Amino acid sequence: MNAERQTRELVQANLIDNHQVAIVRFVDQLFPVVAEAGAVRCWQPSEGKLCFQIGDQPAWEVELGRAHSKLRMLRARLAVICREKTGLDLNFYGDDAFVEICRSPQREGADVCGVKKMHVRFRNNLAEPQGFLIEAI
Repeated sequence: MNAERQTRELVQANLIDNHQVAIVRFVDQLFPVVAEAGAVRCWQPSEGKLCFQIGDQPAWEVELGRAHSKLRMLRARLAVICREKTGLDLNFYGDDAFVEICRSPQREGADVCGVKKMHVRFRNNLAEPQGFLIEAI
């Protein structure tokens, strides 16, 4: 399955419904997409829309209710993951970190999960463009 289609399906399954937003699941399932595609970038180009770019492919937009709030939650989740994985006191309003993430969910009884090192950059303040970038290293 290609990475753009996977990302579109993740958005549809986890972010579209304003009453059943699944930020943790979305981010957890986005990391394997990054491992496959090399990078995923997300930002808000205008009210009610999020823009995604997978690797070096052309960016595409999706209309979302509460897009700004959902993007803030996505960035906050990334900040939490980075803090947990690195032990560093990262700034929730914007920072960078290098983390090791499982490329795919662990199967029952599996000893390894295919760890992949990733660079995570998130911006959550008005002084800079708000969004996130996750790159496989």
